[in-house]
Amino acid sequence: MPLQMDQDDADLLGRGMAVGGSVELPFAVPYVYWVNGNARLRAAGGVQYFGGWATDQEAMLEAGQDRGLTEQPAGWNAEEIITEAQKTLKVFTSRGAFVAPIDIRHSWFMKEAGENARRASQYFPGSRQHIQALVFLAGKFKGEPMKPWGPAVLSAKGYQAGYLNKSFQTWASKISAVRKRVAPKIPAWCFYMALGTFGNDVKVVKVGKGTNEKPITPINVYVPEALTDAQLEGLFVGKENAHLMAGLKLDAADWLVAWANRGEGEGSGSVEPSIAEEPTIEEPEGPPDEIPF
Repeated sequence: MPLQMDQDDADLLGRGMAVGGSVELPFAVPYVYWVNGNARLRAAGGVQYFGGWATDQEAMLEAGQDRGLTEQPAGWNAEEIITEAQKTLKVFTSRGAFVAPIDIRHSWFMKEAGENARRASQYFPGSRQHIQALVFLAGKFKGEPMKPWGPAVLSAKGYQAGYLNKSFQTWASKISAVRKRVAPKIPAWCFYMALGTFGNDVKVVKVGKGTNEKPITPINVYVPEALTDAQLEGLFVGKENAHLMAGLKLDAADWLVAWANRGEGEGSGSVEPSIAEEPTIEEPEGPPDEIPF
């Protein structure tokens, strides 16, 4: 006879187990990182030229297997990316990610010698901002309907963290009028948004000051100029997926507050791997604006 215990206790104890000093999500997700575009890689095109999202192939496929999926989300391409450290990574990439945000956590960090970092819930001198957003990811081929895939974590550092934050706010604001008309009781976060780079031209902004000034391709959110009721209705995640998202948020509770519990400049062990490390640039002081989801 199988071992048994109270299911409520099992559920509670199984959430957010701290492993090696860090709090891990109690379900499998791919961590999806922002890659800055590079004007010198026009021949490569795609994410490497325009900027976009990338995630480890193996990690994404393993996370999908937990939900009975055998492939990456529709519209994500398999390719190899060479990091600034000349390391070749096998990744899935997409210029745009269709996501419904579940919740967010943010911190400020500073790399130190080796793989260690100081991380805190508030800005400290020399630190950079880091945002991780737990999202429900969908795939999509052009001209086809959205295909729900599952949970993922979007990760953005430095100035890109601010652009990701701003994109969430822009989405909620731009769809507000239509949402109040067609779905007044449904949060903005239950509608898929497209985050990434769009169009046929590379959009570059320069950040930092003096010798630290660098070009980056900022994260943006795509919103149709004249959003219709039907368009917004087509972006609804659906009742079942919304229920799943609510459950994921509850299960991720410990993970979501783990960074908030860190003191100023507290050591955090190893820093998560990065697909393409952003340049070290001067950061503005102060935490990001609050996101109400």
